[in-house]
Amino acid sequence: MIRKFPDSAPLIVKKLAERLQDVSNDSQYITTFCLMVQHNPLSMLECKVSFTMLLYSMEYRGLVSAKRLYTGISPLFRSSGALRDSAFLVLRKLLHSCLEEVRQVAVVGFLEILKHFRFYVPTIGSSLSQTSMSSQATVDVHHSQTSNSNRAFCSELLKLLQCALSQQASVRLTLYQNLPEVVSRNPELLPECIKMLRCHLKFFIDPEAVVQVDMCITKDGHNSHVIEPLGHLIQAIHQSILRSGKINYFAKEDIDPKSEDQVDLGVLLIRKVVTKMAESSVDDYVVGDVQELSAQLKIQTLSSVCIALADFCLAENATTNVIAAKRLVSLYEMQTRFDSLLSEVGKGKAPKRTKKRKENPIDESPITDDTPKAPMKIFEKCTPSLQSISAFIGFLKDSNQTIANEKEILAFFKPQIGLRLWFAQSAFSKFQAFCNSKDIEGLGPESVTKFSGTIARALLLHCQNTRQVADDRSSAMYCTALNCLHDIILGFCKHNPTKLGRLLTAMDQVERPAAGIPLENQIAKTLKHLKDLLNHLLSGRENEDLVTKAVLPIVGTLIVLSDQLDPAGAEYTELFDWTHNLCKNVECRESSIAKPLINLLAHLSMASESSPSILEELAKEDRRERLKIPNYA
Repeated sequence: MIRKFPDSAPLIVKKLAERLQDVSNDSQYITTFCLMVQHNPLSMLECKVSFTMLLYSMEYRGLVSAKRLYTGISPLFRSSGALRDSAFLVLRKLLHSCLEEVRQVAVVGFLEILKHFRFYVPTIGSSLSQTSMSSQATVDVHHSQTSNSNRAFCSELLKLLQCALSQQASVRLTLYQNLPEVVSRNPELLPECIKMLRCHLKFFIDPEAVVQVDMCITKDGHNSHVIEPLGHLIQAIHQSILRSGKINYFAKEDIDPKSEDQVDLGVLLIRKVVTKMAESSVDDYVVGDVQELSAQLKIQTLSSVCIALADFCLAENATTNVIAAKRLVSLYEMQTRFDSLLSEVGKGKAPKRTKKRKENPIDESPITDDTPKAPMKIFEKCTPSLQSISAFIGFLKDSNQTIANEKEILAFFKPQIGLRLWFAQSAFSKFQAFCNSKDIEGLGPESVTKFSGTIARALLLHCQNTRQVADDRSSAMYCTALNCLHDIILGFCKHNPTKLGRLLTAMDQVERPAAGIPLENQIAKTLKHLKDLLNHLLSGRENEDLVTKAVLPIVGTLIVLSDQLDPAGAEYTELFDWTHNLCKNVECRESSIAKPLINLLAHLSMASESSPSILEELAKEDRRERLKIPNYA
């Protein structure tokens, strides 16, 4: 409507802005604003008054809504100096609010603005390079903005973000989790961002590179609090370097401690911590009585640090360097030891409140006890990044066996079933969140497709090559791989359908699909792989417990992919006939196996003309004891 009638834009935006302030469920309104700015930016510039009103009401929105809203309208800041200045003033006020969540909103807002203003580094080059830089500035910034003014504006924003490092732990956590995404969009910010984070990290690392976990926890009477999410801080440093594209910093072997390069110094500091922690043991860290909450928070913090350092090892060279690979395994084993301490505490001796809060990212529910206590916050631990998961899982399946170094490292990783399962479970958790929120670490669609394709291909190959699962860990790995595959494909069908073809061809070990290949042909290849897996499981060669757990994700994936097919097409008909024959011929007395198969047939039958007669035929057959088929007729 706004495209056809541009004059209607101010009135529509005004009405939507008023509605947005009056409703609690604001998701659809924010989505509408994002789409209008994306498709009608010039018309939206005529609505500065309404957008300014939205900015001033930002402190009343929750963190998630505020981030989505800033993401949607921040592209306008490049072309409207007045709107940008209003946002700047509002955010600076919010940063000094008394409420933590309002301060988090301010941090998110500053970071969103930084994405759209390039921090140009002055260089002396040829006229060609200067022309190139000028052209880029024209694209990225409003014509009236110069590189110098951009630099000054970005520097001012960075100073305000540095103030956030002296705020509450939740405010800093918001900064750590969102900064790498900003650096990926604005890589010239990298040296300044690393300098800011490295100087803060040095407060928690002693001169011998030992983690000072006592400084990350504070005890106030009967309460203990995490005051520094140290693992997230370490991960923010190396993820910022990785996402900026300047991976050459990880390849430097000997870094001069007196170097003036802030990124070099950041890499050097984390390397020292990695070396020290990989060579230490759990007993080297004094945490106190594990039955006390402060000790449990220290253990959780150290476990999170181990995960962040393991992620750093993969970002560097753990798949090409034997020493780095051994450090990765040492850090994983230490993290497992820390987690086992927490799990032992949770079995009965520890306070119940810790066990209930362990899985929550931030929990602020009051502790019930005889002594009055204040609300407490516990932060979720770090998780390996999607890029690191992709590098590790992909290496196990696609490594070059002809290279001696890689062959040795692969042989070293092969027996590490626990490590491989941990990465698979981490991938599963990432894609579960992806199905719900569409976002993975702020990565763009291309990066998500690339990493997801590598992971999906490796997991599919693992399932295809696994026969006669022998033990519980192998069974867990097999089922986790299938569940992860289901969530990857489901997430792409829901949130990124235009990239589904790329994903499926990557699973078929093809980097890019040939031009003109229909999506249905690509889906057909994946369906064949899944049908082969299901046929194997139902052949009776695997134990029934594994089959019960594995059938559900395979059937779920078949259902998801069938929804992408034309019900009148040959592929859909072939899948329907195959499912029908499978239900007729399979020998099964376990309802948990039979029900998913019948659900698949029922789902396919909704779009099939012959479905009523086929379901009636199955219902009348004398197989109810074997398949427990309900009487669909």
